[in-house]
Order: sequence, then C-alpha cells, then structure tokens
Amino acid sequence: MERKAVGRLVMVDSLDVALVVHSTGGLSLLDFQSLTATPFATKAYLTDILVDLKRNGAWIAAKGEGQVAFLDLPTKTQRDITLDAAVEGLLPAFKQDRVIAFHDSPWGYATLIDTDRPVESHAEALLGFLASGIAD
Repeated sequence: MERKAVGRLVMVDSLDVALVVHSTGGLSLLDFQSLTATPFATKAYLTDILVDLKRNGAWIAAKGEGQVAFLDLPTKTQRDITLDAAVEGLLPAFKQDRVIAFHDSPWGYATLIDTDRPVESHAEALLGFLASGIAD
C-alpha cells in the first residue's frame, strides 16, 4: 500500500467518516464504521472542502482548476461540475441551496451551483457584480 502524507484532515462526526487531503494531491474517505479507505483522484492539491450535512456530502475544489466536485459520503461517489473559469475559492450558501465558486476578476465573477441539482446546466455565472452601479 502506498503511503501519502496528510495535508489536512476533515472530520464528519455525524456520518462517522473523515476526509483526508494528501499533501501530494488526492483525497481519501475514511469510513470508521466499515474500517475502509476510499481514494479519490484529483488533478491538484485541494484548497477548499465544504461539508454539507443536509446532503451528506462534501464540496471540493482545487484553486486554479475549472471544476467543483460533490462527494456523496454514504455512497462514496463523486460528481464533477465543470465551470467556465478556474476556481479561486468556495463559499457555502447552504440555506439558499447553493455553493458559490469565486473566480479571479477585479469586477466580480462567481458561479452559483445549485446544490440540489449539481450539474452544469443549473449553475449560474454572475459577471461584473462588483461594478454594478459604478457608471450610474
């Protein structure tokens, strides 16, 4: 078994699991009930992990990559959502059933991801929201 250094550990006590972000890239899901570890492949070091208890999952992103993934923790499955721009960070808006992916732009650029329908066709890009009203 290959050993990887742990860069970050995120406990999800209510599901009896932990997410292990490896410092060399990649992610593993540790299930304490079944005593298993499930690896997930990633292109880059993960910079954002948002635990979503309502959906029993986690939203993950790597800075500079154009994807956000949802990990369904009970089923150990991953769903990738491809965005129009590289992600700089994630912000939870779970009460509004959204995850906000921020992109690099001095005028404001974000993508609102529908957490109940996490597919590209239900993601909404907001461009220039920091500039609204400047020329009025």
